[in-house]
Parts: sequence; structure tokens; C-alpha cells
Amino acid sequence: MEQYLLLNIAILPSIDPSFTQSTLEVDYIRIYKEAAVGITENDENSKAKAFPNPVENSINLELHNAWNGRVNFEVFHMSGSLVYAKETDVENGNARLNDLGFLHKGQYLITYKKHSLTETIKFIK
Repeated sequence: MEQYLLLNIAILPSIDPSFTQSTLEVDYIRIYKEAAVGITENDENSKAKAFPNPVENSINLELHNAWNGRVNFEVFHMSGSLVYAKETDVENGNARLNDLGFLHKGQYLITYKKHSLTETIKFIK
């Protein structure tokens, strides 16, 4: 995920000709996000389930039945870095991601996408 900081500097049109150097004082910085981010908590009220949680090597996903066919899964560390990506088949809303043993202990997000639908589940390694 790329991040940018845009700094706008306004200079008055009438700058003293004897001006050579001065300190720049920043009054405030405003940061804009492109889109809102949401997390579906993995609890009894959630539509999707991930288990076992914490994860050792693989994780089973119970998604709602609308999720069938080929689905793109991405695992992100809470810092935002993508650590795993896989496209896999989902049958009756069930999927399994293997080979997660390389992940360091911590919290992660699984984002799954199909067409214009995207959902996210949080899990612990």
C-alpha cells in the first residue's frame, strides 16, 4: 500500500527583495484517507468465522454461502504489509489457507475478494 504526504506551501506575492533565509514554521498538517477501512470482528455475531484462532500452520474459513468459486485471499500484517496472497476455491462458503506457519506471532487480517465484494477477518498467529 503506497502512502503519500502532500505539503502545500503558500507564499505571499510580495516577498521582500532582501529576503535570503528563514525558518519554515508548519502550522498544521492535514492527512486524507482515500477510503474508509473496516474490520469484521471474529466473534459469535460475525457472518464469517476463522478457526483455529490462534493459527499454527493453516486456517479454516467459514464464509457466508454467497462466497463460492474462485476467491482471492490476502493476509496483511497489522502494519499494513501484505504477507500472503492466494486464489483458492470456496465451496458452500468454506475455504482453507495452508502454509501460514512462516508468519511471526501477532495479529493479522485476511481480506477476501470476489468481483466487487471485499470482506475482512482478523486472526492471531
